[in-house]
Amino acid sequence: MLIIWGETEGEIQDFLELTKNEIKFDKAYIGKKGVGNNYLNGKYYIYDLLAHAATDVVIEAPARITALVQWCSPDIILSEDEKPLLSIETTYHTLTYNNIAQRIPRQIKSAKEGNENVIFQKIETGNLNDLVYWFVKTFEKATEIYKTSSMVLLATEDNFESKRQTLIDLCKSAIKKDVQFTKICKEILDDMNKIAQSYTETSILMNKRGGKFRKWLKIDDNDAYVYIGVKPEGAGWETKGTGLMDPYPGLVKMVEILFCYNNNGKKIRRLTTVFTELPRNFWWFEKHPDEIYYKMIKEFSDEVKYKEESRMIQVTQSLVINKIAELLKRFGYRILYKDLPGTSRSGFGERAKINLIFEHIFDKSPDIVAFKNGVLLVIEVDNNFSNEYKEKFDIYRNLSSTLISEIQNDLHLKINKLEFGFGYIKNAPKTEEQSLITMNFSYFILDENNTVIPYNLN
Repeated sequence: MLIIWGETEGEIQDFLELTKNEIKFDKAYIGKKGVGNNYLNGKYYIYDLLAHAATDVVIEAPARITALVQWCSPDIILSEDEKPLLSIETTYHTLTYNNIAQRIPRQIKSAKEGNENVIFQKIETGNLNDLVYWFVKTFEKATEIYKTSSMVLLATEDNFESKRQTLIDLCKSAIKKDVQFTKICKEILDDMNKIAQSYTETSILMNKRGGKFRKWLKIDDNDAYVYIGVKPEGAGWETKGTGLMDPYPGLVKMVEILFCYNNNGKKIRRLTTVFTELPRNFWWFEKHPDEIYYKMIKEFSDEVKYKEESRMIQVTQSLVINKIAELLKRFGYRILYKDLPGTSRSGFGERAKINLIFEHIFDKSPDIVAFKNGVLLVIEVDNNFSNEYKEKFDIYRNLSSTLISEIQNDLHLKINKLEFGFGYIKNAPKTEEQSLITMNFSYFILDENNTVIPYNLN
């Protein structure tokens, strides 16, 4: 008996239309009718396929179906009697920075339960961007982690009909359980792999305004941290069933998949989620300890921390620049210039002069300029090194004689040597207390061939 399970009656109707009513079902059920999510407890309403409407008759879903909806229900589940065949999510909402991860848990849960799944995602024609790369890479890695196909069909205005047919063929072959299903899955996964090759971790770690660090994410060798900054104020805590927790569970799951597992599906980092503005005893947490979104965050994380437990610091570009400048001072360097995000570059005194010189010669400024014993250090700071810094240092180096001349004249310094360096935090501190005690930095310079050379600040 072929059964279709929908999140709502609208999802069933949309799916039947999308698949051109080519698939004939024997029975249909929906999880939501009005307010509530009793589907989490296996309660489903009978959907009348002839009347195209849900009834008030409630049935008990099989345990294998109920297991698939514990991280929110996918739009559609196809089953043969009690056996799930394919989980399907369809969305025509454009991927945005705020919603990219929203639906990820629904499909990943199916993969975790060993059930093939696919999301039919509409995107703008020719708009393959970082968000799409993150999205596709997440499902590609989930496929490796759970050894179950988690597929993405990206549909544009131009290829909509062909992708639609692929979805129909995928569903039909899943129902028939023939070799065509394996073939179509492989074709989709191969297409995903080509797209995912453009994914880079740096694109997530760097903020959307082109800065150096995102405020909500920190990654080090052994740990990943997601900082949720939602505040206790807001009517949504009272009026929405999920409070103000959306879309955070998806974000946490996306970070877990992308950063806590390697490409072979082995876990390599712990995941800690931090509510930076909410205490453990926040009234909504105490009233709704098992609310699905809150429960997902706790399940996805190895540890959840709250405002009062650890004064977590967010590793911003300003923090790193200031800490490296402090380190240089301890080694006797004179800080001539610091470029702190969000502050005026002009300043006064030496800072203003350095800024004017760099802007005049290069039309850009470094993060730190320091001086000691005839050596001028020009430093860039980031969370990792990339080719863009090699290119930037080459620009500085090509006009180094002009730079030295102008700094010597304007600041009355005797410069014997100009060195270019790159600094970053190694094992960044997790709390304010730790940041006051120690912060380990790695620092190196680049020679004229852009070869990395460890640098001794002494």
